[in-house]
Amino acid sequence: GILSGKLFVEYFFVEDDGMSDYDEDYDEDHNKEDCCCGGLLTSNDVRTAIISGETFKNKTVQYAAVDGLAVFEGCIVLGTVDEVEARTADAKAALDAGDDPEGVAHGVVVTGANRRWPGGLMPYEIASNLPSTNVQRVNDAIAHWKQKTGLRFVLRTNANKSQYPNYVRFKPATGCWSQVGMRGGKQEIGLAGGCGFGATVHEIGHAFGLWHEQSREDRNSKVKINWQNIQAGKEHNFNQHISDGDDVGSYDYGSIMHYGRFAFSKNNQPTIESIPPGKTLGQRNGLSAGDIAAVQSIYQLWETVDVARVYATSGSKNCWVMPQGQGWHRIDTKSVDGCSNIFDQCCFAMAFGKKLSLFKDGTTVFRAQLL
Repeated sequence: GILSGKLFVEYFFVEDDGMSDYDEDYDEDHNKEDCCCGGLLTSNDVRTAIISGETFKNKTVQYAAVDGLAVFEGCIVLGTVDEVEARTADAKAALDAGDDPEGVAHGVVVTGANRRWPGGLMPYEIASNLPSTNVQRVNDAIAHWKQKTGLRFVLRTNANKSQYPNYVRFKPATGCWSQVGMRGGKQEIGLAGGCGFGATVHEIGHAFGLWHEQSREDRNSKVKINWQNIQAGKEHNFNQHISDGDDVGSYDYGSIMHYGRFAFSKNNQPTIESIPPGKTLGQRNGLSAGDIAAVQSIYQLWETVDVARVYATSGSKNCWVMPQGQGWHRIDTKSVDGCSNIFDQCCFAMAFGKKLSLFKDGTTVFRAQLL
């Protein structure tokens, strides 16, 4: 199958991969400089929390308390330990009382499609103190995402900030980390000097809602965990795959969202290997076909249509298009392509019987391409 990936767009998690600057050479030979898993956060203080996803509720998982942070799977910051313990206590109390805590703070996440970026548009800012090398990597990573997926980005400025209350801010940090899915308001992607192009692409993937590939429900039939090679006390980082039914398509060994083979290794021997053996796990060169299909599957934005009708107010300030067999779709007045330009393409497609590819979310059209 072409679809692949783990989609948790509803999470409030923060992802800290601690990646080094070896992105372009990320392969199975880097047993000492694993650029995905070197620098993972961990401690011997292991505790429990309750988390929920879109198709599962109230799952107990383990996390490590590190400097006041609750770290899940070695690189996901659920929040501060105090926050996680408070939310977990609320969830336990609701469960003990026999209540269905859905819609309440039942664990450390909020479920629902509102964790997606509307229209596949991610507004962003770049901190003024982000080093120029990182700024270039951010720009390159954004260009890569736009080219490969059709998802969109808009630079948030003083002039347009009121239009984009939810946005990502790229800032300097220790390690490479991101929140997962759209949180609401400002959310940050932290980039150390060693976070290369691939790491930046990876973190943007988390912000769009992609989870680590090896977190899939079917991972035990796709990869083998070499428990004997894992650092003592760190085994819990490998048993947190969540049976939530959110797997999309076939397992993608070459996903940019996949860990390498040496996560938490105590002896420079692989802790995770493919089934069958010999497959390279993960890479940091760019989005795989599975990564692209996974994102497009959840956002489901591009659709090829025939145009039945069009309508616009004076000066094309407000425009609508009716795809064949569908209702009216409003063309977004804030489209980066321009409302009138999209409307012109719709008119051309209708007049000359051309197919049109619409980039839309629900009944709102954001882009159009003549085919």
